[in-house]
Amino acid sequence: MREYIVEGSDEVQSHDLSEDYFRFMFADGVEPTNNHNEQQIRQCVIDRMITQGTRSEASQRYHERMWTALATCRKQQRNFFEFLKSSIEATLSKRPAPSLLHG
Repeated sequence: MREYIVEGSDEVQSHDLSEDYFRFMFADGVEPTNNHNEQQIRQCVIDRMITQGTRSEASQRYHERMWTALATCRKQQRNFFEFLKSSIEATLSKRPAPSLLHG
């Protein structure tokens, strides 16, 4: 049983992990490894190793947001730099920022 605190509150919830460990044996489409997930964050890990991480909370938030936007654009086959340019232009002209939500 794993316990965790719900973000933004003091509420503690628990989750029974015993059924999750072997889910790949009984559920179609569930891989027995997490290679796909590790490949998704590989670039972030490499960047953190090269730059030695961040030293402030603000810098950590900045990197989290940039890595998220970069990964999302890659998955959606969108140009990250076009998205970034559009985001900056929207901010400067006080327009709503472009969305990363697909749909």
